[in-house]
Amino acid sequence: IYIIAIKEYKNKYMKDSYKEQVNYYKEFVKSYGKKDYVDLLLIELDYALYSRFLQKNYGGDGDCTLVSVMTCVHFLLYKVGVNSLYNVIEEKAKRYGYKADKGFFPLFNKPLYKQVLASYGITKKITAKYFKDLCFTFEDIVDIISKNTPIILSMWDDGRKYYSNHSVTIVGYKYYQDNKNNEIKLLEIYDNWTNEKTFVDYNLLSIISCIVY
Repeated sequence: IYIIAIKEYKNKYMKDSYKEQVNYYKEFVKSYGKKDYVDLLLIELDYALYSRFLQKNYGGDGDCTLVSVMTCVHFLLYKVGVNSLYNVIEEKAKRYGYKADKGFFPLFNKPLYKQVLASYGITKKITAKYFKDLCFTFEDIVDIISKNTPIILSMWDDGRKYYSNHSVTIVGYKYYQDNKNNEIKLLEIYDNWTNEKTFVDYNLLSIISCIVY
């Protein structure tokens, strides 16, 4: 998101990568010795209420955080025009040093989100938590999503070298467990690249991550 900008959004590349993700998780779950990975599913929750926006339709290569903020704000203000909303977000982001080719520094995610809401007259408590497992857990994410609240996740690395220096919107989760108590914790996300829901493996997610909601 900041300094290192992800610059390739070719549709074919993203579709192939998404299929690879799905296959990865199927094999990952099967590796625990179960024939049918669906049998392992203990809890899940996802919402179809969030609009999906793609970076390629708006600003520069480094605007993943801005698009995630737009997803969250539009959920609260679904009647607001998306182009005008993005312009407001971009204007606020530039005050914090945002550059389209370099991205947005995640320490400012909270004030950006809060100021955008304030510009539409909404006063809402915005919370930011940094460092996975130290300041937030998978259970915290489950609790937030269960309250129908989207989450902006900014991560240094997803642990598979698929997402690096990237922001996404968490919209659901899946939790699996086998008879040996091995746990698979998946975050269902909109990654701002594709219209499909994709996944981040919470167990592999870098500790250098933050959530804002």
